Amino acid sequence: MANSFPKIILLPGKERSVLFRHPWLFSGAVKEIKGNPGEGDSVDVYSAGGEYLATGHYHDGSIKVRMYSFSQTDGSRAFWKEKLSSALDLRKKLGLYPNPDCNMFRLVHGEGDGFPGLIIDVYGTCAVMQAHSVGMLRELNKI
Repeated sequence: MANSFPKIILLPGKERSVLFRHPWLFSGAVKEIKGNPGEGDSVDVYSAGGEYLATGHYHDGSIKVRMYSFSQTDGSRAFWKEKLSSALDLRKKLGLYPNPDCNMFRLVHGEGDGFPGLIIDVYGTCAVMQAHSVGMLRELNKI
């Protein structure tokens, strides 16, 4: 899937945590930044050998990228809708929804559901969203 996201190139040997799907990329693993990403912008992460690894939100700090996908994506509304549907499907399998004995549950729990920095709690028919990163704040209109 083609996109025009800036690219983060890792130092040789620093792709291991990303390959194991750790949701954070630390600044010490970065060799080069191609493009000029701003705080919260989507970026693609590549190994030193040029292999695509993940897509996430860029941050200017010790956690350089918070990954939201380990498959190439354009970050479209359809992409986020599919991730949200997966989170709901998991809650259904866990028996949290629908459940006549409980009408409150956490629909999205940040990195655990692939939404780094986002919490969505459901209270009856109301969903409360909390964005704890600039990247997720920018995605709210798609979600």
